[in-house]
Amino acid sequence: MIPRIFDDIMAGMKPWGVSGQFDALEDIYNVVFQLTVRASSSTELANDPIAVKKLKHCLQDCEKAASPASLLVSWLPSKDRKQRQKSSKEMYLMFKKVLDERKATGSREDDPTQVLIEEGNADNDIVEVRIPHTYS
Repeated sequence: MIPRIFDDIMAGMKPWGVSGQFDALEDIYNVVFQLTVRASSSTELANDPIAVKKLKHCLQDCEKAASPASLLVSWLPSKDRKQRQKSSKEMYLMFKKVLDERKATGSREDDPTQVLIEEGNADNDIVEVRIPHTYS
């Protein structure tokens, strides 16, 4: 896994070039998010830049929808609650798709998801563990 992490760092830093300016907050956040997906998720998601971008977007939508009011009255139907549910469902389906493909093909990867599969955890339990780790 360590070589993949260094590859992710190099790939994330390559667009920065050797001179000029870059948006440190955004560009460094993108590299850190990629590393978080690599270390806490599955290889399939971490290797797919479109999936990483979609996952990042879903997480940002969930964060935007978390307000004091939505936390205090979480049962109240609201635009924020619907957005959070939609984003959570998209993330769930992304992780579930990886699990289904691995089980269908019998493929194995060297990542945290594989450890949970080999321990005999149910798919829903695996997904419930992966999503909060990606938030971290």
